[in-house]
Amino acid sequence: MSDPVGTAAAAAAAFAATNLDDVVALLGLVPLGLGIAGLLALRRGTEDGEGPPPPVRGIVGVAAVTIAGGADNVAVYVPFLANRGSGDPGAVLITFAVLLGVWLTGARWLAGRPPVARTVGRWGHVAVPVVLVVLGAAILAEGLA
Repeated sequence: MSDPVGTAAAAAAAFAATNLDDVVALLGLVPLGLGIAGLLALRRGTEDGEGPPPPVRGIVGVAAVTIAGGADNVAVYVPFLANRGSGDPGAVLITFAVLLGVWLTGARWLAGRPPVARTVGRWGHVAVPVVLVVLGAAILAEGLA
């Protein structure tokens, strides 16, 4: 007798492999849902006279947004790296890592500027849920188009 969980997992994996773009697109629901929840919590918080709640809480929320935000890139990077020679993926990954470091260093520098820090402190609780909604909608629209 076959294992029903194993069979379901194999069927899900086969579906995901043949419909990778659709599966990746559905990951747009994560930031969309978190953004909507953040906007609703923001509205409730301002009605109750409380301070603004954080739009994404804890490591699980941050990880979910990170995975969903970068998941659409999986559809690009996997075929790109699969079609390169054995030396090319290493060069691509090293370039990616170096440029990511440059990007994060620039972001840290920018966030350390007092005018930027004040603006983010004042409007960040509103901007983050809005950006999450836009990000989720863009991932869904791009993946389902």
